[in-house]
Amino acid sequence: MAIGTEGNLLILNRRKNENGGDAGPPTARPLRAIRRAFASMKEMPNTAKANKQLVIIDTAADLICAHGVNGMTMSQLIKGSGVSAGAIYHHFGSKNSIVTEVARQAISWPLQALSEFRDEARSPMQLIEFSIRAVQAAPELGDLLLQLGAGAATDDELGRLLQAEFKPLRDALEDTMISWATQNGIPEAMMEGRSQLYVGLVLGFITQRRLISNFDEDEYLRYAQLSLEVTRQTDATV
Repeated sequence: MAIGTEGNLLILNRRKNENGGDAGPPTARPLRAIRRAFASMKEMPNTAKANKQLVIIDTAADLICAHGVNGMTMSQLIKGSGVSAGAIYHHFGSKNSIVTEVARQAISWPLQALSEFRDEARSPMQLIEFSIRAVQAAPELGDLLLQLGAGAATDDELGRLLQAEFKPLRDALEDTMISWATQNGIPEAMMEGRSQLYVGLVLGFITQRRLISNFDEDEYLRYAQLSLEVTRQTDATV
């Protein structure tokens, strides 16, 4: 739902330190570093073909962050990746296919994190803190999501493609919240709409920290948690 697309969401991967506790948010790094840290790209084997695809995707992600989806040109992609136009179109049939693959790579580690949370569910208040801290630590991923949303808003075909890519993330978020509710004796029906509120809070944070000067990030987090906490308390008494 980032500027017209469904389900753009950043979740901090739960990482363990040597003592078994949460290690906290990762340090800021580009898409290629996130992929190395979160080895969830099973569909991309370590072959020459796959490596060339990753070079194209990484370069496209950098260009999208810098110029937006509409501002990324094939000539820039060819120059930045060092891959010929013929090779690029051999791997990806169109520009929208490249953008869609960038989105798939970008959400791979949030999906992995939600999978881990499903077995040891955290409250919506904890999840919103993890997400916002993750955006603070890796702002380029938040920027990428905003640019993808902006591109989808001006291209109906791309919008449909990205909605399909982000739907599993939205579904995983709902499943995680329902799992937490079940563990805490809260009826599943009471969680309806909670994922939408959550997504809106995260996207609001991503947008405002870029557009509003002197944006108080800690205060935003405090009120975001408060809104989710009040919702939980209300539901638990119904």
